[in-house]
Amino acid sequence: MKPSLSVFIVLALIVYASCGNAGGQETASTESKTASSSAATQFRVAWENTVRPVLSKNCLECHSDSEHAGKLHMETIAGLIRGGLSGSAIDLQNPTDSLLLEVLAPQAKKHMPPDGQLTEEEIGLIKNWVESLKQESLPKEWLANAAQHPEQETASEKPNDPISALPLGLHPSQVIDLALESAWRSNAFTPAGVANDAAFARRLYLDLVGRIPLESELTLLVSNTDSRKREQLVDSLLASTEHAHHMAEVLNAVLMGRKEPERKGPDKGGPDKGGRDKTGWMEFLTSAIQNNRPWNEVAREVILARPTRAEDRGAVWYLYSRQNKHQDIAEAISKDFFGVRIDCAQCHDHPLASEIEQRHYWGLVAFFNRSTNMDTPDGPRMAESAIGGFSEFTNIGGKSSENKLVFLRAKPIEEARPAKDAKEEDREDLYLPVAGGEPKVPKFSRRQQFVDQVLEGNPLVAEAMVNRMWGWMFGRGIVHPVDALDSFHPASHPGLLNWLSRDFEHSKYDVRRLIRSIALSRAYQLESTASAGSDPKWFASA
Repeated sequence: MKPSLSVFIVLALIVYASCGNAGGQETASTESKTASSSAATQFRVAWENTVRPVLSKNCLECHSDSEHAGKLHMETIAGLIRGGLSGSAIDLQNPTDSLLLEVLAPQAKKHMPPDGQLTEEEIGLIKNWVESLKQESLPKEWLANAAQHPEQETASEKPNDPISALPLGLHPSQVIDLALESAWRSNAFTPAGVANDAAFARRLYLDLVGRIPLESELTLLVSNTDSRKREQLVDSLLASTEHAHHMAEVLNAVLMGRKEPERKGPDKGGPDKGGRDKTGWMEFLTSAIQNNRPWNEVAREVILARPTRAEDRGAVWYLYSRQNKHQDIAEAISKDFFGVRIDCAQCHDHPLASEIEQRHYWGLVAFFNRSTNMDTPDGPRMAESAIGGFSEFTNIGGKSSENKLVFLRAKPIEEARPAKDAKEEDREDLYLPVAGGEPKVPKFSRRQQFVDQVLEGNPLVAEAMVNRMWGWMFGRGIVHPVDALDSFHPASHPGLLNWLSRDFEHSKYDVRRLIRSIALSRAYQLESTASAGSDPKWFASA
């Protein structure tokens, strides 16, 4: 039941009063934003091309994220700014006085490296880079990231945000409007007016069913005098077969990319081109939308790829189509279901989002590196071995570490590891009994462990879907880009993203309800005329 209008107004006033003018500092001219972005790019390029290689060769043996002497992490810019027991390695107020430059000097009392000396050229490269770092020129996201410990939550979650603290049970559309209106006031924005019925209908039909309304459909809406006519239109479209087919195509583009990859023919070990249809992948997605299947169940079915029902057989295509390329699988799953790109953590911890570590990349690969494609009379399947898949990864400093079963926002999963030179035996007693023709299932299945221990209840799953659907409806996410839910890409409305994500979980991952809530918000129904100087991230116009 929706709260009464009077209750909502009182609540809005209380929350708005507590917001104060926190967002006022965000206001900046287009020129200053462009300059900041340019400076950030220059700093990052210099870091990657000149500074990081020198530190990797001379410092990371003791100051990596796996071996952090003095609690100093030198693999990332954030780690240097954050510093260790001796304080920040970089003094942003007076860069020339930075501790990093002091200890690298040839005659330093606490000389680093302890048993070596950087060349004059190497010291010069680092000195020039450090002295170019000025606090007022750095993106505030870098500074916020440096203030965090690597194990902290991403910047999109801020429990002190008053919107985040609102109780569940409020109507999501009202919370959306309250959050955006509060930001508009704080930033002195005047939002566009509400769009007329024709503009609203065109937008809604395109988003929900992939076409513009017929003349008869538009006439019916415009002539309707019922005050709830827009709500009725949203509900009718969401319940339609057209919506199920359209959203299945949208999800297919998200999960598989817009170009269907070439596949081998049936006589060469796999489905031919167009396998998504022949394997039942599109039927699976369409059915999930039509029946409003909880998103966490859809994700589980796709990632486990072990169908027990005929209608779920198509879910296997997501993993199968990547043809045993386990790094491709890991990178896709992280982006598609957790909203995080981990590609650049393949060789080192993320340079700007320090919560994304190299161990997370190779840990995610390890969950799937025992899985292989298998063709059965009932179609493609994903087999899984009970042995193997133990290896090591090496960072750019040459430090090797064991790949363990671990990923973001989840505890490492313990697994018995054989001795280094031991030869494993693939025995029948390591597997569960299965029906004829189906792949054997290990008693300790890494994929099963992933969906049970990492996917289940992981807050990123809800956050990623909320942000993606928001991006689909509004043209950009609350976090932009939509697959960058990390501390370097802060949410424009962190409290709103947090509240909507918790509400999505509370609703049992109800995608239809999520889309409906966005469509019925005032913000979604605004005209497309933007006010001067309004940044798109404030959603003050369509």
